[in-house]
Amino acid sequence: MKSVLGLLVACVTMVSLQARADLFDAPESIQTSIPGAVITEAGDEIILTIEGNDVQSLQQLHQIFAKALKLPATYGKNFDALYDVLTDETLVSKRLDIGVIGGEALKQNIGAKNVQKLIDVLNDAYEADPMHLSSIYWQ
Repeated sequence: MKSVLGLLVACVTMVSLQARADLFDAPESIQTSIPGAVITEAGDEIILTIEGNDVQSLQQLHQIFAKALKLPATYGKNFDALYDVLTDETLVSKRLDIGVIGGEALKQNIGAKNVQKLIDVLNDAYEADPMHLSSIYWQ
């Protein structure tokens, strides 16, 4: 009897939630694919997925950041400039979620030292403002 009552309560709850689903709609997202990355913008968030297999140069990596974050032409395209951008909310006001997949391929393509610099910049920017940036790196 308890299980039937529990099932009935669950069904009523689902119907109630469906009737009010408009209250829980996620913001519309816009997804853009560029060579080496996928950029998703949803509300006040930018999700950048860097595909290490497809990033062929350090220059391309910085072009990905410039495109994803809509940076001005004055972006220095180096790791110091990237740190400055990631920690300056006047340049990038949206929350950033950055994922790097295919890290081993990225090491082959741009060098292990450059990948370590990227990881260091992402970690340092996170420590500076953990509410503005999160990142993950997959080998």
